[in-house]
Amino acid sequence: MTDTSYQSSEINLGKIKKIQDYLKKKVASVEEYPRSHISETSQIPRDESISILHQKLLEILLNFELSSSLNYQGDAYLFYKVFSQCLHDAILIKAFIESTDSNWLNPSNALRGMDNEFERQFITHLFPKVSEEDVNAFKRNFIDWFDDLLGNLDNILAEKEKKQTFSISPSKMSEFLEDIYKRDYLLNFRSISKINNVFRSRNPANYLSEVSLLKQFLKENNINDIVDLRGKEESNRSGFPEYLKKELGIKVHVLDFNESMPLKSLPHEKRKEIVGKDRGYVLKLILCKKAVKESFEIIINATAGILFHCHSGKDRTGVIIALFQKLCGISDEEIIEEYTKSGFDCRSKRIINV
Repeated sequence: MTDTSYQSSEINLGKIKKIQDYLKKKVASVEEYPRSHISETSQIPRDESISILHQKLLEILLNFELSSSLNYQGDAYLFYKVFSQCLHDAILIKAFIESTDSNWLNPSNALRGMDNEFERQFITHLFPKVSEEDVNAFKRNFIDWFDDLLGNLDNILAEKEKKQTFSISPSKMSEFLEDIYKRDYLLNFRSISKINNVFRSRNPANYLSEVSLLKQFLKENNINDIVDLRGKEESNRSGFPEYLKKELGIKVHVLDFNESMPLKSLPHEKRKEIVGKDRGYVLKLILCKKAVKESFEIIINATAGILFHCHSGKDRTGVIIALFQKLCGISDEEIIEEYTKSGFDCRSKRIINV
């Protein structure tokens, strides 16, 4: 990590001391925002004596939890792999419900053979892309569809399974899936390692479909200020809604932490030289000094928690958070670890030169 002494002289030592004090003392209501504990149904029993159907249902629950956790950790490929297995097993459950023979574990043309074209298209679109990051819609649609399957299964279970009692009832299975969905809904919303009062996230406006979970995060962490690093143009397209600002008493600060505009003002050859060095994150600090200075001033005037975000909460947010951590004397290794927690394409080499 490079020295931060290049920062504008307008940020004097007294102000830096105020910033350090704010980042190290406890103003927000919690120091850490842990993922809430899921219900006791997470302790799913494994029993070799249960039926294949029962085993498949339990595997769906386990794999849904695992895939959701993998996405939360930023592993898009493994999410795709495990979530796809959930879907395949759920299709087998559907085949069991609708089949008249015992070959439901190997259904022929399971999708093409569906009479309901709408349902066939719906299930086809449940499968995510390999590189998918924001997967809440996929998980929500899966839960709603699988819940209907469980309802149908409950109705025919007595006849097909000879009244076998499952270790977890279909209603408990549905509750379990909902618990996991809520637990991992706010992707990349978290506190910062060894820094109090400052939180980071993806764009909160992307999470309004479950607005109660978003409001819970903001209230529990005593967040009074939100800093949108995307600039006015991007913020105007998908900004924090006015009704939530008023309801929660939150002030939103829109800062332009994009290096593209000041870069365009440079001569072509100079611009080519800078971009060719592959130092994009350093460019943000060099060319966006105004936004950095404004970020410091927001902290100086803060009385409660602050949430910093950009679009994905990774790149622009990652740079500004790394700067705060460096200011507090946190080691380069810990700063890099914090940055890579966002997963996906947040590789250490992207932040190492900042």
